[in-house]
Amino acid sequence: MKLFKRSSSFLDIWMTVFVISAAFFAISFFTVARYERENSQEIISPKLILSLKAGHAETCQIAIRNQIQSQGLKLSEDEIERQCQCVGDAYFNSLSQKEYDEMMKTANLPQRVLTRREDIQLECFVRSLTE
Repeated sequence: MKLFKRSSSFLDIWMTVFVISAAFFAISFFTVARYERENSQEIISPKLILSLKAGHAETCQIAIRNQIQSQGLKLSEDEIERQCQCVGDAYFNSLSQKEYDEMMKTANLPQRVLTRREDIQLECFVRSLTE
């Protein structure tokens, strides 16, 4: 009989430890999952990226055509398309969900893009002429 009580007691202790461990694991898991969801740097879907880049390409090409016409420059349609594609890639390829949400609220590009906007445009202009 004593052996049975010891086993029962051991089983009770083991179950208690198991339940406490499982509870700590669950709390930790859900806390981390919530933090990651709130601070997500997850890239938006490829379909949404393509949509943003397509919309950007249209307005970009119109703006570039107007700029080169007013400045008397000559760029081919291919060069204009390459420049706008390059800029769109730089703006949107690594856009996180958090940045996208902020962009939809403010109607502005994300801060990391705004701080480099002129550099991106110049790099893409040069690239469009050399490719």
